[in-house]
Amino acid sequence: MPTILSPRGPLLRLTALAAATTASVLLAPSTAIAEDDRAHSSSVEVIITDDGFYEVGEDVESLKTFLDENPRYADAVDDPGEVGEVGEVGALAAESAALTHGTLTIRTTDCTTAKVSYSKASGSRITVELRVGQIGRLERRGGPRVVSTGRSASFTTGIASFGDVQGRMHVSEQDTTFRTGYVSCR
Repeated sequence: MPTILSPRGPLLRLTALAAATTASVLLAPSTAIAEDDRAHSSSVEVIITDDGFYEVGEDVESLKTFLDENPRYADAVDDPGEVGEVGEVGALAAESAALTHGTLTIRTTDCTTAKVSYSKASGSRITVELRVGQIGRLERRGGPRVVSTGRSASFTTGIASFGDVQGRMHVSEQDTTFRTGYVSCR
């Protein structure tokens, strides 16, 4: 008696293959999530003015609150100025910055690399030097970078597998260094 293949046989095998492929594709993001478990970060939102510097949440509630209390800085947020206009800051200028606002972040991966970055949301151009400090190790420094509104700068370096890590940003215009919280590396 001849064997009769039902049309459902190949279809079922194809469906099983598609299900296995879909399951493996859906599992791929969980691998990325597992890798994220090896990454740690800390961020701090900062406001820099010609009078001083402030950590949002620590020194001042928000940028809006700061501007409500210090209305003379509102123009720096509304119109940060274009290249060539008064208020422009050069690569290594010693002028003060009227106001700048952004977020400084440190991120480690597997306690082998650290990336410190600064994203500038508003305000005057500033010259920054991004740094990575690690307890029990020397501070590592990137070169000076000019950061304008809507731009960011970053510095990545290798780190030791021990000693907590901190992101730092030195602002040339004020000769001031901002710091994130420490990220564990043990």
